[in-house]
Amino acid sequence: MPATKCSGHHIRHWAHGGQTTLPNLGSLCGFHHRRYHAGGFSIGWEADELVFRRPDGSKIEPPEPPPPQPLNPPGRPRAGWHGERLALDDAIYALDLSG
Repeated sequence: MPATKCSGHHIRHWAHGGQTTLPNLGSLCGFHHRRYHAGGFSIGWEADELVFRRPDGSKIEPPEPPPPQPLNPPGRPRAGWHGERLALDDAIYALDLSG
């Protein structure tokens, strides 16, 4: 999720002495921030690693990263814009993935 859609979260809450410093802050999207505060999971540092746990205490493993994608997949038109006016027909053609 883009950073603009996330909010800062104190790992150790400021009301319990947590400082507003980078080592004590995490970035959570609104959905997961609400889930955390509703008791959906916990967040904490363990051996210099940020760990997420379910309410039963089991560790939530991070997902595997997606495979890298080529910048210009075969068969897709290559961008070549140099500031000229938009050719709407060409843009719609380039965006039509079914064609």
